[in-house]
This record gives sequence, structure tokens and C-alpha cells, in this order.
Amino acid sequence: MPPLPRFHSSESYYHVLLHEITHSTGHADRLNRPGITLPPEQRQQQSEPYAFEELVAAAEQLENTAAYIDGYLRLLKADKRFLFQASSQAQKAVNFLLPAAE
Repeated sequence: MPPLPRFHSSESYYHVLLHEITHSTGHADRLNRPGITLPPEQRQQQSEPYAFEELVAAAEQLENTAAYIDGYLRLLKADKRFLFQASSQAQKAVNFLLPAAE
């Protein structure tokens, strides 16, 4: 993470920090999510694994989330379970980070 003074506000810093911490739960030794564990060429922007992972880690600022909405809508139209699967993975990430919350 860049140092706090490089952000416009402490709120922005913590949004990004929580977002990146959530991504870290997808590592193969943790929750093993494809958006983290697939080879880079299979998780490029606009790919389903990338969009799914960004939705799982959507603890970021609204302006940044808006950049992914087109991709989300395309995937939601193709697979009605997409949102529920991402929500489930997001809950697993929270449970991994806060075991007492289970």
C-alpha cells in the first residue's frame, strides 16, 4: 500500500486497504478464488474471473466500483447465480479475516 499521505483522505486509504485485504483472502493457501489463482492471462480486465473477484472485494469507493458495472451486468445476464456466488465468496473472505464473526 502506498503511504496514507498519498491518498486524498484517510477514508480513501482504508477503502483501498480493505479492498486489497479482501483480495488477499483469495490466495491458493486461503480461500483459493479463481480471480486470484488463475494465470494472469485468464484473469485480465473484462474477464469473468476478474469481474467476479472485483465484486467479491467491492469494499472500495463507489466511483471505482462504477467502473466495473458494465462487466457485472454482462455477467449477471449470462449467469443469474453470479451475484449470489460473489456474495457468498465475499462472506467467506470476511469470515476468514474475522473468524469470530462466523
